Amino acid sequence: MKGKKSKILNQKVAGLMILFLVGAAVLFVQGFRAWASEKFVLNPSVKQLPSNEEILGWIQDLCNFGYRRPGTEADHQAAQYILDKFKEFGLEKAHLEPVAMPLWTAEKWSLTVNGEDIPCFYLSHSYWIKEYEGFSAGPEGIRAEIVYVGEGREKDFRKVDVRGKIVLADVRFSQLYQSDSVGVAYFAYDPNNTAPPDWHQANPYSPNNFPSNFSRAAQHGAVGFVGILTDYFDRNTYYNELYGEEPCLWPIPGLWLSKSDGASLKELLQKDSTNQATLVLDGKIVPAEAYNVIGFLPGKTDEIIMVHSHHDAPWASAVEDASGVAEVLALAKYFGSIPADQREKTLMFVSLDTHFSMYQGHLALIKEIREKKMNVIVDIVLEHIGKEIVEKDGKLVETGFVEPRGIFVTENPYLISLVSQAVERHNLERTVLLPTYTILGVPTDAGDFNRAGFTIISLISPPLYIYDLVDTPDKVAVDQLNPVATAFADIIESIDQTPSQVVSKQAWIPRYRFQYYSAAVGYIINLMKR
Repeated sequence: MKGKKSKILNQKVAGLMILFLVGAAVLFVQGFRAWASEKFVLNPSVKQLPSNEEILGWIQDLCNFGYRRPGTEADHQAAQYILDKFKEFGLEKAHLEPVAMPLWTAEKWSLTVNGEDIPCFYLSHSYWIKEYEGFSAGPEGIRAEIVYVGEGREKDFRKVDVRGKIVLADVRFSQLYQSDSVGVAYFAYDPNNTAPPDWHQANPYSPNNFPSNFSRAAQHGAVGFVGILTDYFDRNTYYNELYGEEPCLWPIPGLWLSKSDGASLKELLQKDSTNQATLVLDGKIVPAEAYNVIGFLPGKTDEIIMVHSHHDAPWASAVEDASGVAEVLALAKYFGSIPADQREKTLMFVSLDTHFSMYQGHLALIKEIREKKMNVIVDIVLEHIGKEIVEKDGKLVETGFVEPRGIFVTENPYLISLVSQAVERHNLERTVLLPTYTILGVPTDAGDFNRAGFTIISLISPPLYIYDLVDTPDKVAVDQLNPVATAFADIIESIDQTPSQVVSKQAWIPRYRFQYYSAAVGYIINLMKR
């Protein structure tokens, strides 16, 4: 039997390798001309962008408005502030574009188990049954047995009947490994080897078993979900994203526990065969408006270089994404000081809203661009200029480095070369250039634009703290603010002088496709051998 399985395995591997080699040959033939025909020249001027201190001042101003959740007063104040800056910097047709959205707000939440109060925080956008309606656990809360289901995978739910019960589950974060990023990267720049191949950290964007375990709990008839942030800092104030672009995805109430409180609760549950809990989550969902902020610097042609970030945030957040907006402001101020007759292409500066809702602002802008037939040749996105922070002995500690960062670049040989040169020229350490065609897609604010077919250049980093109250101005990598802005000013200037068909062309590049599919085949083979 073992020999037969081995033979089948070898046949599968051989089949995969044949498909891989055929695919590689096709890619080589189709991509060679695109790779060989373009010129790759960074053409920077001597320039002086706003200082680190001035850019930090804009970040602090945005943070001072309070929790910038989309549709709130603080969010509106941030949009108006950005609009005022756009006008101050000389942008034309600067305006706000309203976007209708549902505003989900939790007002009361708690968890009690066997009479003991358990510190908790609400799971945002849970208990959403109708698009515009309040939600409440009632005056007595939801009283039910609470059961632990491990990580809440399908096999775990087969072992426990959760109907009419509150589910307790470990929420695990996937791990980001530098070796994985470098393995598929177009280019990696880390001259001092501060992010070696074995560097890794938890991925705050996509917990590997959430929200699937939450959805399973609802599907199996649970009346509530309690997630333990097992791989997070020892905190519960994790304001999760919605992970979808439609309402009412999570119809039962959810709460977060820190890993230490989660461990204590699991111990408590082991003392009795039946454990009673009371879960409270009350709040409202009301119609609201968010605002995209848009302004232009006209050039000689209607070809548009779009530069954007987003101003909404889970808290009074600095790195997420006041830092990205401040970089957009720095670029708007610099290019606003340059006479229009020195600019070939039109620049469009945008601060989007609804990143922490359902991306309504992004989808509305894409629709507008298409309906007005606006000639956007590239979307340049900046997010998360933050310090690397780790947890040691229960405390958050700075490592002294900038958070490792990635720049997603559409498969275009000119842009890949251009961005690589800018990264190296301005010493943006710990940076990898990543393709947009991997299984990850583009997990940035450029995601919808990438899916819509736009050519993109999207800078981001994955600090673990960006969904937390602790994302304060002291977490900003201040020494990187001006260098990042200057690097992207170089990129924009070079694109401005380049024919649009070169910039917007998307073509398979054999070298990188071969690299990616080699890594993918290796991963599949390793899975089959397990």
